[in-house]
Amino acid sequence: MRISFSIACHKRAKRGMVPEKPGHAGEPRRGHGEETERLLKLIYCIRRQPHLSLEEFQAHWLETHARYGRDNPVIRRYIQYHRLIDDPVMQAMEQAEGTVVEPFDGVAVSWWDDAESLKAEMAGPRVAEALEDEKHFIDHSRSTACLAEERVIFEPQGNTPLVLFECLKRRTDIDHAEFSKRWHEHGKIGRRARDAGFLKGYIQNVTLEGRQEGLEAISGDDTFDGVTTGYFESVAKLRKLLGSPLVTKDAYEDECLFMDHKRCGYLVTRRHVIRDLIR
Repeated sequence: MRISFSIACHKRAKRGMVPEKPGHAGEPRRGHGEETERLLKLIYCIRRQPHLSLEEFQAHWLETHARYGRDNPVIRRYIQYHRLIDDPVMQAMEQAEGTVVEPFDGVAVSWWDDAESLKAEMAGPRVAEALEDEKHFIDHSRSTACLAEERVIFEPQGNTPLVLFECLKRRTDIDHAEFSKRWHEHGKIGRRARDAGFLKGYIQNVTLEGRQEGLEAISGDDTFDGVTTGYFESVAKLRKLLGSPLVTKDAYEDECLFMDHKRCGYLVTRRHVIRDLIR
């Protein structure tokens, strides 16, 4: 698991993964009585227009803009993840000087049948109308997007309203394939956090290298190598995990084998299901 493990090490400086059953990227999913299926995932990491407060940004996104995802027949699933105003991970990272990445204000995740349908829709009138509305609240020049396939380490269980996003950049001395392999092996840390009662679900979203065609309108030049989503019952449990030796020592030391903490982004969010919750 990747749970802001840079925080503890940077504090010290200043004073993963094998699925339970074969679970490669793109493994078929099942949900809400559907047949198993393979879906492509678009992860859109968003920063707001600078003249808006976080509350104003989130209000427009949820109350006005959500209809573009809800009513589009090509989008299979759509969820908004809104950053917490008092984000405990962001606060800790700022104190520890753990990253140079400007915080994101939210993440929009949508699921698509395949790259061809996504590319065609991105060039069509429905998305064009949505992009016009985004100009009112999203700063496209400071936002980014990537296509990914899920590597499910363990599915969320029970009530999990809070989702930790970790946008990962690999070490510069390894390629994407080696990063993905080491990240996968890192899953044992996530299982330990689950067994200790902290983490309720853990998904690794593996970025598809060279598959950004059609995303030019929403994707910046700097994308990530992978995105972690960790599911929690409460901020209290997340804070407890962040202060535990599992994070402050074991996880961080393992992460140093495959990621560059300074170039990673972090945010804790509350999810708003617009269309068809799977997790």
